[in-house]
Amino acid sequence: MDMKMQERIAENIGYLRKICAYSREEVAKYLHVSRMSYTRCETGQEVISANILVALAELYHLRTSVLLEPDKKEFIKQVTLQRMGGEMMNELTDTFFRLSPFAQGCLLERASMLLSLEREKQEEEKRK
Repeated sequence: MDMKMQERIAENIGYLRKICAYSREEVAKYLHVSRMSYTRCETGQEVISANILVALAELYHLRTSVLLEPDKKEFIKQVTLQRMGGEMMNELTDTFFRLSPFAQGCLLERASMLLSLEREKQEEEKRK
């Protein structure tokens, strides 16, 4: 990995840690590394291993590719989109699994019907 990419990743993970209000100690503990080792990764002094990247992506509920994003504006955009979508997806998933198997089946059936109606509506609008 070249130095520029290493610095970009370091900036990205530092940004994420700060917006999620984690301390370096907390992130290091999650990663099962020393605080000093994590600090070296976040400051670009140490190359981040693939295992650490994957664990960080899991911690922040992001795709690994987002952590590797070289463009700062695009990185922030992707983080914002995924975090917003991720929160809604988590809520939807939690709700789904609280339902009985019968209710889950009904929900999936209804969702399929709604998708079919949406497709029909879009096709109708295209014909106009």
